Amino acid sequence: FDNQQLYMEAGELLLIASADVVGGIQRGGFSQEALLKLVRDMHDETIETIVDHIARLLPLLDGQSNIDADRSLLLVRRRF
Repeated sequence: FDNQQLYMEAGELLLIASADVVGGIQRGGFSQEALLKLVRDMHDETIETIVDHIARLLPLLDGQSNIDADRSLLLVRRRF
């Protein structure tokens, strides 16, 4: 991996999601476009509200068939 610097302006959001979150309905998640639209539409909400809303929209996993599912999501907002 190459090290890179990321500069964010005040109020900007950084969203990192695993493939199972942005893998579409067949992988139990969203399409990348749908997830980005959802986050953009909720931009003025708190991070907690956005993440909670996304988590509620993801279908529940049944344990057996999705034992290797990785539905990781990181959302960061620069405050100042």
